[in-house]
Amino acid sequence: MPVGVSVSTGDVAPREGIAVGGYQCLGTAELRPVVAGRGWSDVHSHSQSGNRVLDGGDASPYEVARSVERAIADGIGLGVLCSVRTARELRATAAGNPCGGTAAVGSRLPANFLIVYQWCPGGVLAGPALGPYFKRDLQLAVPARNWNTVPVLDRLSR
Repeated sequence: MPVGVSVSTGDVAPREGIAVGGYQCLGTAELRPVVAGRGWSDVHSHSQSGNRVLDGGDASPYEVARSVERAIADGIGLGVLCSVRTARELRATAAGNPCGGTAAVGSRLPANFLIVYQWCPGGVLAGPALGPYFKRDLQLAVPARNWNTVPVLDRLSR
């Protein structure tokens, strides 16, 4: 079963991801073999975003996330949080954008995978950081990916 894996640092703020200006930078060339080395097939990377699409086989999304977290910790020594969405969930996210034409700049529309769409007309850095709220108050690790990334992950998962 194709799944999308989003890798984030422990802080899970939208602006703090792996190799996206966060404090734990990890390049695609370094991450892909570590994830593939755990036995997952069809591992695809999207840019330097910390996003991977892979075939999770019969494993549950939870099992895939924990396996990728362990692979990164064991192989590279970074403590990260992974969130996994099935291909069906990625399609629903991509199709369910309530902002339509209002959010014309994809980099200013993060989809927080609860699912929460957050339009930031002044840019993501000027918008409220929802990640710390999700972690502190809801006890959830919720990666956010901008709208330029969401449709690509959807396409890769098909």
